[in-house]
Amino acid sequence: MPVEKFAAPSAVEDIFPHRDRLREIIGASRKISIIGVGNPTRGDDGAGIAVIAGIMESFGAPADSSVFSVVTSRGVSLLLIDSRTTPENYISEILEHSPECVLFIDCADFSGSGLEPGSVRIFDERPVVDKPFLSSHCVPLTLVAAIIRKKIPAVSLGIIGIQPSCVDFDAPADARVLKSCSKLTEDFRELLN
Repeated sequence: MPVEKFAAPSAVEDIFPHRDRLREIIGASRKISIIGVGNPTRGDDGAGIAVIAGIMESFGAPADSSVFSVVTSRGVSLLLIDSRTTPENYISEILEHSPECVLFIDCADFSGSGLEPGSVRIFDERPVVDKPFLSSHCVPLTLVAAIIRKKIPAVSLGIIGIQPSCVDFDAPADARVLKSCSKLTEDFRELLN
């Protein structure tokens, strides 16, 4: 299956520098859920998983954790989830956390945008999906976000997409995608601590 397809650049916002945009989305939130999405056996489709693994590691999560809760030095309650290809399976944990901010991190194909692999974009949960049922996930992230929005109307929601190079099975991750994953991980560490 191809990765989730997103609308043309006019429907999204660049987040360069993405740290400022992340700071804006997170704002003064005291409860934040961050969900890494993807399949690490499919090359760059593992980008969201790489970022969430790095964030989890920086907060002391055991290596095999798929869900980890922690309160940061700033007093922010974090729920970190490695959802792989089934973010819909974690909706109850997210709702139980009652977050003020929910961020999904995933690889996303910005077809026709001319963006290089590793480029990062952020979307709000409004329908920006070009082909909502064409995804490497069972349920599109925009649908998962809509369910969360319905249950927590005031939540700030975002989908962070990383442009892949290749999502073939057993393909190595592109160096440019890995560099973006490292940068996002570091930015999250700095913003949350």
